[in-house]
Amino acid sequence: MLKVGIFGIPWVFSNRRQGTALAPFAIRYTGILDQLANSRIELSDFKNLDFCTEETLFLSSELKAVTSEMLNQMEPLDCMLQQVDTSLVLAGDEWNALLLIGAAQKQSPESVYVILDAPGQTDSFDSYLGVLKKLFEGKRLGLNNLELKPSQVCILSAKREFESEKTFFEKEGIQYFGLTDIENFGFKAVVLKVLAWVQGGKSQVHLLLSASAIDPIFVPGVNQVTPGGLTYREIACFMQVMAEEISFSSIMIAGLNPLRDEGNKSAKFMARLLEIYFQARTLVDENRLKI
Repeated sequence: MLKVGIFGIPWVFSNRRQGTALAPFAIRYTGILDQLANSRIELSDFKNLDFCTEETLFLSSELKAVTSEMLNQMEPLDCMLQQVDTSLVLAGDEWNALLLIGAAQKQSPESVYVILDAPGQTDSFDSYLGVLKKLFEGKRLGLNNLELKPSQVCILSAKREFESEKTFFEKEGIQYFGLTDIENFGFKAVVLKVLAWVQGGKSQVHLLLSASAIDPIFVPGVNQVTPGGLTYREIACFMQVMAEEISFSSIMIAGLNPLRDEGNKSAKFMARLLEIYFQARTLVDENRLKI
């Protein structure tokens, strides 16, 4: 039976505190724990971290101080990664990805990361791509022990990217698939390219999914609403294909803003994606046991 842990990080390190810290609670409110428990999964709840209430951190532009405070909370996440097959991490803003990456690298230095994002810009706390950009630019983040190579990262950007953004990541040696690739080859073909990249190694695989990667028609509850993004059919296809071929060591969901949502529509959508993945994954595991 698949062992799954769930852990919430209701932290937002942005000058624009717009409710994103409520995301872990909103997703839990959908009843996702009961849904997963009924899916032949052994579920462990590692609860949520407390809110970060230090005003100086929220208003700080000193990245090292912010990151240092966050990494002090790594122990519960580190513990979950050791105890379960898949860790489900419900986060506030995308900057919390550093907490997951730090814990995952501690467990397995050769871990690989699939990142689904579609930010309007990459210079803020509000996108995984912004985190990566600062990380590989060598910004002073207080991550002296974190060694992450560009070859460990694959990006799938689901909206029209800035050419400078794509050039930066490709120059760093990061595998990058953008909207142009989706338009030229079709979404399913790009998903298979991502899968081939993942299967090229034997490392643990972590998925970092930003709510902004999905079309706001389906997920309106985000900080930066921009047109385009993945449709329900596309993101469901991604989760299904991945579940049938690989088992994620962790799945992080970030960037959801319940205060901008419509009746918890966005949180329910994200919960549905998790259902799709885990239902498909448990079916794969059961079929293997029958062989």
